[in-house]
Amino acid sequence: MVSLLRNVPFGRLSVFGLFTTSSDEVKTPGYEDLIPEKPTGWAGIRSLFTFNEYGELRPELATATQMSTLCILGGMMFGGFLHARVAWIDFMENNHATMFANHIDAKKKLQDVVTFNMGKGAVKWGTKIGGFCTLCIFTNQFIAAYRGKPGIIEYIGAGALSGGLYKLNMGVRGLAVGTIVGAACGTVAGATSIALLKLTGYTMEDIQQTQYEIKNLRDERVRAAHKNMLKEEVQTLRSESVDLRESRKKDGSLDNIDTVNKK
Repeated sequence: MVSLLRNVPFGRLSVFGLFTTSSDEVKTPGYEDLIPEKPTGWAGIRSLFTFNEYGELRPELATATQMSTLCILGGMMFGGFLHARVAWIDFMENNHATMFANHIDAKKKLQDVVTFNMGKGAVKWGTKIGGFCTLCIFTNQFIAAYRGKPGIIEYIGAGALSGGLYKLNMGVRGLAVGTIVGAACGTVAGATSIALLKLTGYTMEDIQQTQYEIKNLRDERVRAAHKNMLKEEVQTLRSESVDLRESRKKDGSLDNIDTVNKK
């Protein structure tokens, strides 16, 4: 019974007011006064572009960059697959009576058409989806940094700005419709995000910090792998140097250098 109670996620019940949001919450009087306040206004936005002592980005900006990159890649994959499929179908439907030299020539032209349209679709949709999502994500982060705390307002503002700019080429009416639809979508996204955070007992800062730590762990492993590779290369060079010295001691010349290197 005790072991079952230990596995109960009490933090997820915080939305019902039954337990605190975090089990590590400190209730010591005066503790909150020691926590430095987050900068707000333009100072909060400027703080996003500061680096830590290791020259790394802030967790908020690193998270926004990763999400934007993922959206760009997702848009490229979607556009490439969509345009490649349409190009394949069009080629098969429009070339029933086309005379090719042989089946290899037909397959080559089909591959050229599919590859060209795949790249075209990847650029088109990667730019559209990536640009829209990047603008929305960074606007969200800037508004949150300006306010000094996360909330639903930045989702509404980011959605309205992104939707309005996305339909700006359609004139004033398109700008108005895009702004309204973007604000509505931002409201739904913000409400869903906040509800999920409340149910799980986490905050947006916790998620950003976790992603930041995962990124640092990956970078540390990459650096460790490079370090081990350099150590192996140094050991190999040392062993070759020792073999070369022993060879020179034996005959007192450099005639066996090529033989040692081949070994």
